[in-house]
Amino acid sequence: MAISSLTASPTIRSSQGAYFAVLASCFASLVLLALVFDQLGASSNQMMLAMVAFPLAACVLIGVISFSSSSHVWLTGGRVAPPALGAASALATCLGSTGFVVLPGAFFFLGFDALPFTCGILLGLVLHTILIAPYARKDGSATLAGFIGQRFESRTLRLVAAGALTLPCLLLLIGEFKLAAFLLGHAMQQPGPVIVAVLAAIAAFAVALGGMRAVMWSGAAAAIIALMVLAILPSLSGLLTINIPVPQIAYGLVKTEIARLETMAGMDTHRAASIVLTLPSSAPQALVKPFFQPFVANDPWSFTLLTLTIAMGVASMPALFAQAGASASVGSSRRMSVWLIAMAGAVTVTLPAVAFLTRLALLHALPIAIPVAAPGWLAELAKLGLADFDTEAATVPLSAVHFTRDSTNLLLPLALGLPRPLVDTVLASAAAVALAAIAAEAMALAAMWVQDVAMVFAAPGSAGTLRVLAGRLLAIAAVCVGAALSLRTRADPLTLFTWAMALSGSSAFVLLVLSVWWKRINQHGATAGLLAGSLAALAQIVISLNGAVPQLFGVSGALASILAAPLAAAVAIATSLLTPPPCPAQIELLRDIRMGSGETVRDREARLAQLHKLDAR
Repeated sequence: MAISSLTASPTIRSSQGAYFAVLASCFASLVLLALVFDQLGASSNQMMLAMVAFPLAACVLIGVISFSSSSHVWLTGGRVAPPALGAASALATCLGSTGFVVLPGAFFFLGFDALPFTCGILLGLVLHTILIAPYARKDGSATLAGFIGQRFESRTLRLVAAGALTLPCLLLLIGEFKLAAFLLGHAMQQPGPVIVAVLAAIAAFAVALGGMRAVMWSGAAAAIIALMVLAILPSLSGLLTINIPVPQIAYGLVKTEIARLETMAGMDTHRAASIVLTLPSSAPQALVKPFFQPFVANDPWSFTLLTLTIAMGVASMPALFAQAGASASVGSSRRMSVWLIAMAGAVTVTLPAVAFLTRLALLHALPIAIPVAAPGWLAELAKLGLADFDTEAATVPLSAVHFTRDSTNLLLPLALGLPRPLVDTVLASAAAVALAAIAAEAMALAAMWVQDVAMVFAAPGSAGTLRVLAGRLLAIAAVCVGAALSLRTRADPLTLFTWAMALSGSSAFVLLVLSVWWKRINQHGATAGLLAGSLAALAQIVISLNGAVPQLFGVSGALASILAAPLAAAVAIATSLLTPPPCPAQIELLRDIRMGSGETVRDREARLAQLHKLDAR
């Protein structure tokens, strides 16, 4: 690695924003052209294919132009990510298709009771911004496991951390594949394995060539497409249903109306028992819960515990940690985090509005008191396998229709009769964010396996060519493993997401906070706490699969970190106090990490190593 690349301050290319503006313009032009051709009677299947192919082609192009042979650039993206674009990429990584596809369905069926997911995501991003992101950037480690191992100067701990964090990354990777295969496979009438194979090939190609730079650029492109769709469709739908183009703030105007329609439909459920957590499944199901009625799927305790579980998991996501280290400086990392919270806030207030408008549109389209014949869009959804009702019945009330959770975004434009190209934009955004999340998780796995497993005993910055080659191969391997497991795993993607958050929060969150904010913790305490938290959460999830777990733990193991995280903290603190204190070098390193300015610790170490090598010559 050249010394000049480490000593010079990273420069951000101002043209990057122009490139993404061109991408947004191309996508908008494609939508407008599709609307024109739709009016001319063009094939809807061809337009759908063109719409979905756009983000896939963009990812392939990004993989080509982001090619890098430098280990520093491949692992960190060169640390030149602008705050806004870096935040957009982190948004696609953090939410993925789980946020943009599953959560609207969760709100559609659960209403108020789905708030722990959005509240937990926002709280997790706030914790990440305050407690983790600036110090991750100052340390400069390319992986979360690398930060933990180098913070305590322990290669063994680094290996243990990499092993503990591999499972949550794999769970998220599998969930993204499953969601994309379900939605795109049903909508495009293609087998799930074909969709998985296409996404896996594109993601492996882009990540293997460009590494973190490809992940950042493809993530920003996906977020831009998803945000455009999420801004336009709810505004049009709000204008058509409640005459207000900002439905995020219009609940109060139609709350009485939707409550009346839900009462007519017989939606009345009982309050949840103590410490009970119910997650909506991906199987077709009927609407049974009023939108604004609280604490039916979960009680106040499980509501709070699920929020904390999601928050701890999001704050310690390995892929999010890696992207925080790709910013240009500590200050840039903080600005990126602020942008990320703002974007995530806009998304999380829009998702419930989408679900609310969808429910309102369905209550109007399928009245309860006077059943009507099934509309054409409902028959089309049933044909695609996204809805279920008696197709031979003369009348179809809403209570007789079962919808799939992950097709909620398609329901709204179809129920309102919007042009088909606007419906296809939902599929394009889902494909974009799923592909971006797959690439991010694969990159996180590949970087951990290279830096913290294969090359853990190598000198920092050495064997750069070998690191890149191994990283490319392991990125392809990570994508292939995730794709293969997604075809064999029967677990629901939302359940996989909650498990990943529980495991990540139990194994990494407590350790990250203690390693930055408590100087007395040593490598023995860190190792013991990491093992205790990960094993306790994993055991709780495994036991819950057999149905032999009390209700306190949640029927899906989603609340595993609530007991595992305090256990990890207690074990880490007790072990640290019972063993010798950390050496002065570790204390000095911690003080350096806590400083909000100056040269990145790992870049400085690599620069000094290069200087010593030159002096030896």
